[in-house]
Amino acid sequence: MLAWVRTATTLITFGFSIYTFFRIQLKGAERREYLISPREVGLFMITCGLVSLLLGTVQNMLSLRQIRAQWPDAPRSLATALGAVIAILGIVTFVVTILRP
Repeated sequence: MLAWVRTATTLITFGFSIYTFFRIQLKGAERREYLISPREVGLFMITCGLVSLLLGTVQNMLSLRQIRAQWPDAPRSLATALGAVIAILGIVTFVVTILRP
């Protein structure tokens, strides 16, 4: 699960960084039409990060069920809680990216 969280965090951060960098870089510059704008690339990467986090969470929950079926006293995983925090931050960055022009 932690590998999924790491990958999702990287995608979300990189997507938001691309969006922010080009927004600052192109501020005041002549508007040009791109086939794919930096904003769209950023949104795509953030979305990929959120989807990968969702897939990792589902896989983790299924694995924990199998472990608990064999070993009922298995300790709880805090990785799911960390994934939830990263998901909330990813959703916030997604909303900020959509709302800002």
